[in-house]
Amino acid sequence: MSQSFDYSGETYSGNIPVTMSTTSGLDKTIPLKVLTDTNSFTADMANSIVLVKEIPQNIKQLIENAKKVTVKAILIINNRESQRNFHYPYSDFPVGLISKKHSQLLLNNGKIHLTFNANYRLYKDPNGSQMLPESSWGVTAEGHIKPDIVAPGYDIFSAGEKNKYTYLSGTSMSVPQVAGIMNLLIDHLQKIHPSLTKVQRLELAKQIMLSSASPLVDKTSNTYYSPRQQGVGAINADKALNAKYIVTDKNGQSKINLQSLKSTQLSFSVNVQSLRPTKSPKTLYYQITTSTDKVDGSHFTHQSEKIYDSKWQSLVMTGDTLQVPIQLDLERFTKHLDATRPNGYFIDGFVHFKENLNDQEAFSIPFSGFKGDFTNLPALEEPIYYLKNKESFYKTKIIDNQLNFNHSLDESNGNHYTVLTSHEVPYFLSQDYKNGILPEESSFISEAPRKIVLGAFDHYKEENYQIKWDNQK
Repeated sequence: MSQSFDYSGETYSGNIPVTMSTTSGLDKTIPLKVLTDTNSFTADMANSIVLVKEIPQNIKQLIENAKKVTVKAILIINNRESQRNFHYPYSDFPVGLISKKHSQLLLNNGKIHLTFNANYRLYKDPNGSQMLPESSWGVTAEGHIKPDIVAPGYDIFSAGEKNKYTYLSGTSMSVPQVAGIMNLLIDHLQKIHPSLTKVQRLELAKQIMLSSASPLVDKTSNTYYSPRQQGVGAINADKALNAKYIVTDKNGQSKINLQSLKSTQLSFSVNVQSLRPTKSPKTLYYQITTSTDKVDGSHFTHQSEKIYDSKWQSLVMTGDTLQVPIQLDLERFTKHLDATRPNGYFIDGFVHFKENLNDQEAFSIPFSGFKGDFTNLPALEEPIYYLKNKESFYKTKIIDNQLNFNHSLDESNGNHYTVLTSHEVPYFLSQDYKNGILPEESSFISEAPRKIVLGAFDHYKEENYQIKWDNQK
């Protein structure tokens, strides 16, 4: 759901979706000018909408430069194809983002005039099926897949203040969608399975919702996101309400925890259950996809790397349930995986099912296990007590504050040390602050004000102390 601009040029006209901070002063047809340098606003841009060709490092400064020459609004081209248009908050100046694709309609159409369309319309988001980088990952402390499922939660068109609508993001946006779909599904099951108890109906609804979810693919790597990031995948109301099958492990769970793996030869089974009486044999097809965490040098990234995808295989259901044995030998990939991940690695994947090879996936179940000793992974640096004959924990004396961090150098009541500290702020919030998206006074900046000690130093002042004990110096 987005607002839009109607544009008219020398050759054709049309409509472009845009996310706007505010629409104040955009009630007339306004000429469009193109800016190539974020610092080169000129007087002839007054009372026009200015198109900026890329997202600047500091949007706040961009706005200040635009205000100096009385620009009406700024449209920024989102040239980061992996990032969807975001909504610029906390501004009384009109700032909008348009996609790189839509920007070509403006750049290649001669002189352009724009008219803001106050109506909201539905547009397809090209990045609508991608995971947000700041979404939390699993596994749980017991090694189980986390989260269970994912749902749309970024820039959701929502109720705002003063009887208006706005865009909001977070789990507060995704949870209501899951709850709403679950209520629809429970109501649907009550009509077609009236004999089930409330507990049975709730459990079946959960199994259907998880089995019918759609696993998401990371477009940058063309690999499924890890189940430790997306769970079973994105909730799908249409598939859930029309589901014919569910798939679980031997304990009735819709996710499979393979725990610690001694080898890369995977062996487990899944149970397929038909939700409708099987009157004649039914043919299903299944495929196994596997991946692990991608490595960049000596570090893991937040992306998946494909290990192996099996071919589609057929099976025949003659009853209402069928146990499907899963056997997968990944030994030929072990040498590479062990060499690049010496402390171990996750093996993630999905078992996908179809009713026909030409159809979309009908249902699936994720699995995850760790090849290695997960309980004894090195997670902390070597303790200072093991630094004998090595560099001292306390660094050399600092006579002058060479780092010029007076605000971060703390002394504790004249004690013998000085520490260099910082503050912990979530990465995505710090980037928004640096880029001018969040104002300095925003409460989000101090969301995590806990200090972090970056280094400790000998006190640089010479002081003499005397210790008396039983009248002896």
